Amino acid sequence: MAIYTKNGDLGYSNLLDGVKKSKSSPEFNVLGKLDELQALIYVCLFYTSNEGNLLTEITHDIQKIGSYIAGAPLDTLSEVLNLRLEALEREIDAIEEKTTDLKNFKAPNKTELSLFYNLTRVKSREVERNVIELLGANLSQTDKIVITYINRLSDYFFAQMLVS
Repeated sequence: MAIYTKNGDLGYSNLLDGVKKSKSSPEFNVLGKLDELQALIYVCLFYTSNEGNLLTEITHDIQKIGSYIAGAPLDTLSEVLNLRLEALEREIDAIEEKTTDLKNFKAPNKTELSLFYNLTRVKSREVERNVIELLGANLSQTDKIVITYINRLSDYFFAQMLVS
């Protein structure tokens, strides 16, 4: 596989459905924001000792969401994200039980990892805003679960920040 193709040298690229778009289009903006989010998740993964943890699964989900945004038909995306939502909420609930002194949403930023979780939380909020703007008002069921999932990610990263 070639690292460069020269196809996008003039500021246009093709989505997975074959549609050619400007790299400044809302779709490519969201794809770029998803890429940034995923890069931050990889930094968090670097600092964690749990291989194969939920963060790894989240990176796979981000890839699937990117494919969906780029026009790939993903019939099972809603199912996958619904299952992962349940896992995220269980993890958040478990952390919340351990964190009885939570009085506000201020970031404690006690460690390098907590700082990275905070940055990842902020980026997930940005991704959520961009996805909402892209998808508009007439949301499909899959659109709704994508937005809900990204919203829950920011909650998950906040919870992780508290215990890191």
